[in-house]
Amino acid sequence: MVEEFTLLDISRAWHSRLKRLPRILFNSLYVATRDVDPIKLDLLVEAARIADVNAIFLDGLFGGKLALALSARLQIPLFYRSHNVEHTYLRQQSRVAKSFRSKLIHWLACRNIAAFERQIIARSSLVFDISIEDMTYWKSQGFDNVVWVPPICDPLPLSLSPLKKRDVAFLGNLFMPNNVQGLRWLLESVWPLVILKSAGATLRVAGSNPVDEITQACANATNVELVSNVRVVSDVYDAALVMVNPVLVGSGVNMKALEFLDTGKPVISTSQGVKGLPVEHKALFQLADSASDFASAIVEALNNYSDAVSKSRLPECYRPEAITTVIKMMSVVISSFKSAQSLGIADIESQRK
Repeated sequence: MVEEFTLLDISRAWHSRLKRLPRILFNSLYVATRDVDPIKLDLLVEAARIADVNAIFLDGLFGGKLALALSARLQIPLFYRSHNVEHTYLRQQSRVAKSFRSKLIHWLACRNIAAFERQIIARSSLVFDISIEDMTYWKSQGFDNVVWVPPICDPLPLSLSPLKKRDVAFLGNLFMPNNVQGLRWLLESVWPLVILKSAGATLRVAGSNPVDEITQACANATNVELVSNVRVVSDVYDAALVMVNPVLVGSGVNMKALEFLDTGKPVISTSQGVKGLPVEHKALFQLADSASDFASAIVEALNNYSDAVSKSRLPECYRPEAITTVIKMMSVVISSFKSAQSLGIADIESQRK
């Protein structure tokens, strides 16, 4: 339950961008744009004191400067929800970006991000990592405050405007470099092989803000429909027989892969698409990494498809109720901080050691 919500707007006005320019020289672009000026910070600190806030929860890396400042000023613990090894993920995005603008943005985003990410993890009382593999990486780097907490998937909404049936579907953003790369591989290398084996097969590519590369690749492919900016995801899911996840690079956990599982439909994915999941959960997917294997898996799934009502195959640990585990872990740390402060250990840095 959220009792109070304060929105900190990222102004896109030119005078605001100019004011942020010095910060960008020494920080990642994404971190610099989310920095807060001293006046706003003072107001937030005062509001937090009045509300008797007893912890800071940082969801994602890029608001980290504000989280660090609030934790230090209020002398309360910081908890961090890590969604990726961000410095690795941003470098991957930079490598696969095509346009000059996209490459420049990701280059600016990569600046000093590795050191900042390590600072956030070192300063956090606990890090709740979305990915088992990312957690293992951070532990190998000497951080013992990182634990795996599965990502939470919201229940799928009811379909409002069912679309025409299509055999195969992909749903996701259609502008991030890794998605664009994976979809081009699907459309240009995999799908022609599917058509050779099953000439009448149909594919729907749905998602937000498709870049020209995706629009053109869909137009050039056989039996492929592009649907932009779908309002309700279940409209796409309910109209598909098989879901595909062709992502080739990434970090963290691919959330759409879990959402696809929740549809109950067969899911064909690359190994990268299920990275970060436990081994037993990866087994819920049909995995294929070459174009020929991916195409064969699609055709086999279509040939063996049953019209029986599909039931969700999403494990319970990804349901919203699992958040109680996080709350319990945070409560233990907060109680420990309060006990230490009552004994006169007021320095938050000493309490982290």
